[in-house]
Amino acid sequence: MDKIVLENFPFKPVPGKSISDIPQLRVSFSEVKFYRGESPGSVAIQTGLGGGDCGYPFEPGRSYLVFAYKDDSGALGTGICSGTRRLKNASTALRALRGDPPLPEDLQEPTGTTISGPKAENGRKICGRVKTDARAEAQATVYLWLADEVAPMFRTRDTETNPNGSFCFHDVDPGKYILAAKTEPSGSVRYVGYYPGGADRSQAAAVTISENAQTPAVDFPLVRQKLYTITGYLRGVPDALNDSINVIVMPAALDRLNVVEPAELAPHGRFEIPNVPPGHYLGYAATEDAEQGKTTFVSAGLELDVRGNMEGVRLDYATGK
Repeated sequence: MDKIVLENFPFKPVPGKSISDIPQLRVSFSEVKFYRGESPGSVAIQTGLGGGDCGYPFEPGRSYLVFAYKDDSGALGTGICSGTRRLKNASTALRALRGDPPLPEDLQEPTGTTISGPKAENGRKICGRVKTDARAEAQATVYLWLADEVAPMFRTRDTETNPNGSFCFHDVDPGKYILAAKTEPSGSVRYVGYYPGGADRSQAAAVTISENAQTPAVDFPLVRQKLYTITGYLRGVPDALNDSINVIVMPAALDRLNVVEPAELAPHGRFEIPNVPPGHYLGYAATEDAEQGKTTFVSAGLELDVRGNMEGVRLDYATGK
């Protein structure tokens, strides 16, 4: 595999334009061996992010046997129900594709399999403890993602700490990982941190998991972070549409520590978005169509540099041409 990119991001809100509610990954391969179908020198596959959208969890730097299909647009796609799996776990399928006779283990009833191959605990884990400057014990949510993950807002593992702040992630594959944690907001304040310390993503250091080596304890502090409120209005919106429109602030840094809940419009197009961490955001207004699975922009985007409470933020309602 050469590259994984999150499609249609960063996006530019254009009034009247619609985008899919289901983010897609575009996975590029080169030096591909084809067992069925055409044989170009390289190929790109679309898939979801995993979870409810049935996307296959591709990881950079790994090799795969891919079962792809064409969607209505002619693009190649794959998912967890397609037979795609890591190459190291695909020996039975490869023998079938090559026309080789089966081995005895190919004819055995499968037990405890996953999309990546036989289910087995690998014994590798990342454990540690988080604590705050206010108390030794910090009840928090800890997040783990690959250091080169392109969609850390969507593709992470997470776990809740024990009452003493300790945590463990089990069955971790070899690779380099980012660890981060946050507490729930309390009075417009929360505690947040990246391993080995600091509230900014640029301060994070990757934790390396190798095939055999034991990983040291990854204790790290959480620091107090002030959260802010953005208030404003969507100018020109008909009152009858208030209930169908949300105002969204999308963080420039797409990891789980910066997710902000959308705000519904109050009468006269007013909105209030609490508990916004400091940082850079793109603000816009949009409607959602759950049946069609799409979001439609009803304002242009507005860049926001949040360093304190922001009042009088104005978006202009528009539906495009």
